[in-house]
Amino acid sequence: MVKNKRILVITGDGKGKTTSAIGIIIRSLGYEKKVAMVKFFKVQTSGEDEILKKLSVKVYNFGQKQFFNPKKIPQALKKKIEAGWKMAQKLGNQVGGLDLLILDEINLALAGNLIPKTDVKNFIDESLAHLVFTGRLAPRWLKNLADTVSEIKEIKHIHEKGIDAQKGIEY
Repeated sequence: MVKNKRILVITGDGKGKTTSAIGIIIRSLGYEKKVAMVKFFKVQTSGEDEILKKLSVKVYNFGQKQFFNPKKIPQALKKKIEAGWKMAQKLGNQVGGLDLLILDEINLALAGNLIPKTDVKNFIDESLAHLVFTGRLAPRWLKNLADTVSEIKEIKHIHEKGIDAQKGIEY
């Protein structure tokens, strides 16, 4: 069980929410902490995943490759989000387990009511690890519960010019 458990939220429409959370992972690893990441909505492997693997960080992916309409989430994806949530609960509640758990893109699941608010509040209370919630549209209730909230704002993005994402920079 960690001392003085922290709840962090990294949200906003700008690029870098997951990358910021990975910075927290690296900081924790520097102090020999045990960390893991549960990724919601994503399955594609990124450069970050590759380096985290080399650092022996467990990354669990619960998502799909295809784009989807956030207002009409496919049933199969909802089931994956539910499975990811169960994994997160298991990881966060293990005695002698993690020091830090990243819940990547979970804010979208919360905004879409795919995970019950009461379950998340109970999990925050019961978790034995520091928790980092990332993703756009973090609900107000989560921001109110958090110790630290960072909002990443997009000022300008290369995609506006129709330029494709570049390996090692955008993913």
